Amino acid sequence: MRERKSLWLVDYSVLNEHIFKSQPLSPLPLFPGFVPYSPAKTKETMLIGLCGGICSGKHAVAEYLIQQQNFRRLEVTTSAPPQFASDPRLHFSDATNNTSGGEPSLVFENFGSLIDFATKRWQERWVTTNIGDASTVDRFLQRPFFLLVSVDAPVSLRWQRFANRCRRRRLDPPSLEEFVLWNDKQLYEKDIGRAFLTDRAQVRLFNSSSSLEKLHAALKALNLADEQRLRPNWDQYFMELASLAAQRSNCMKRRVGCVLVRERRVISTGYNGTPRHLKNCNEGGCMVQGAIAAKAEASACQHASVSTLKKMLC
Repeated sequence: MRERKSLWLVDYSVLNEHIFKSQPLSPLPLFPGFVPYSPAKTKETMLIGLCGGICSGKHAVAEYLIQQQNFRRLEVTTSAPPQFASDPRLHFSDATNNTSGGEPSLVFENFGSLIDFATKRWQERWVTTNIGDASTVDRFLQRPFFLLVSVDAPVSLRWQRFANRCRRRRLDPPSLEEFVLWNDKQLYEKDIGRAFLTDRAQVRLFNSSSSLEKLHAALKALNLADEQRLRPNWDQYFMELASLAAQRSNCMKRRVGCVLVRERRVISTGYNGTPRHLKNCNEGGCMVQGAIAAKAEASACQHASVSTLKKMLC
């Protein structure tokens, strides 16, 4: 008997309800006999880079990953940017030297050595808080096992954390105004601006609590070590393609994209809007008796799934 093939129709209109949820989307086959694909469980391996403002909680997140999820810290010998080197209060946190539990940190002379080491041992779990400038992040992001995570917190809370850290070091804490000026320089100055790195982060954490227990509970629920953050499963992959197709929509009602898939191979894509050879909806092609398409009972627009099937048959 000839084996019956299966097709998936993935519609962008359900994207917000399914993508990035804990339960994967289950596309409906066009034909019976469909068997869903279940990938084998693999050990999550990655290099997580933590970036963020002064006392945002980067080292607290790193400590959790080391103690609870068997990560190991990688460091670079740089102590502080040149702009901050003159003030000992602005040197990097000494938390990196006091890792409680786990193996000791590995220290490298520069970012290139760190990246090369992690690349050779990519099947292990690593974390670093030494994220440099944009060019360094570019090199990190070229590695498929790298995940950039930004950590942020309210300025007032970060100032309190910084003041407490200064007191532990027996240093005079700065005023709130002085801390804000340091923070602005650290985030927005051209050469060292961390805000530019934050915009490129794949995951963003907002550490607004002073309780480590709450932070650890949030990190446990978030599960940064989930491999799908680096390589999406098939459902997420096809939904992202449908989302991209939806950006070509010219319908005035809403954007909808569709992807037709067979055996995890893309057959056709489409989006809603006016058919070929007709004026686009956003150019007035869907006007019906003087009413815009959003209010008209009749419409010349075709659905994304219809567009996708037509492309396949043409």
